[in-house]
Amino acid sequence: MPAGGPGDDPGGTEKKKRDILMKLRYPVLLVIPSLVVALGATAAWGQAAFQAPPQSLALDETGTLEAMQGNLLKFKDSKDDIWLVKVHPMAKVSIEGEAGVDYLRSGQTVDLTGEIKSDGTFAEPIEEMTLVSLRGRSTTGLFEPDADPDEEKVKPVREPAPGKYRVRGRILKVNDGEILMLAGRLKLTAKAAEDMKVKLTVNDPRAAQVGDEMELKAWYYERYRPIAMRPGQALAESVKITLSKPPEPGR
Repeated sequence: MPAGGPGDDPGGTEKKKRDILMKLRYPVLLVIPSLVVALGATAAWGQAAFQAPPQSLALDETGTLEAMQGNLLKFKDSKDDIWLVKVHPMAKVSIEGEAGVDYLRSGQTVDLTGEIKSDGTFAEPIEEMTLVSLRGRSTTGLFEPDADPDEEKVKPVREPAPGKYRVRGRILKVNDGEILMLAGRLKLTAKAAEDMKVKLTVNDPRAAQVGDEMELKAWYYERYRPIAMRPGQALAESVKITLSKPPEPGR
């Protein structure tokens, strides 16, 4: 009689299956020690701005995102060459596209323009808002309609009266199309129009999906150029991804 009960897996068969599935699902989950040593270690990781590794070659390409995990991207360029790209901590990352109201959740920062009444509600349903990532010293609040909150010299209106404003706020709650947000010290309530568009201009790559268009500026050494059966390796200075379809809620 074989040892062990029906639930035992002495050969580790199930674990092997899981490992194989993980490799298939995340083909880019490979440690790239040569890239980290040759590029990452020489790119001054603690610096305030990105600097290209010494004597490296520039890679300016467009293509598609093939896979990603953490700060590693698998990228197919316009010549169908495959690259494994490590995103430098100081790299500029931009994700652009559109999503639905169901993508909104607490903690996100939104940018919109509208007429605000004395009770803190928007006078009309919101037709469009932009989901953004705060940069540098950017702050939230109510701004003049034509102001750019990302400009350092632009400040929120100190004592806003009812009227039209550009609003930069952090979402507190979304429920049945009603969006509660905090803009500076003011709590505002907006009602989403039935076909409201949510534009994305964020730096969170989790919104991206396989097949999205990608523009890459990166640096590599000649010996890490892609060859047959071996992807190239590069260190990204900037990544711009354009979503091919709305991101899944919760991503």
